[in-house]
Amino acid sequence: MPIVSSIIYFIVGLIVTTIIIYIAAYLMDERGLGKAFLAALIGFIVYFVFHELISGIIGAILGFIVWLFVLKGIYGVGWFRAFIIALIVAFLIWLAGLFLPVVHVG
Repeated sequence: MPIVSSIIYFIVGLIVTTIIIYIAAYLMDERGLGKAFLAALIGFIVYFVFHELISGIIGAILGFIVWLFVLKGIYGVGWFRAFIIALIVAFLIWLAGLFLPVVHVG
């Protein structure tokens, strides 16, 4: 994939994912578009690192746990609320993926 296409793909995916995380966090009474952007950006980095270094189910599980830690830290919530936010995000990303094939974060 040419570099320009990759950059556009990343930016669109980051914007869509930020909006999805914002909605999921909002449903859990957590606010902040900046926090959602940070969670999306760090989530991308976590996904990339664990996808590249540890592939398969072990990498996916470890990446998910690290992302829960990130959500917990960014939003100042407990493990349970971070898990619920992550589940809502996963569902909304799946739903968006039915309509927007550019969404791919995990």
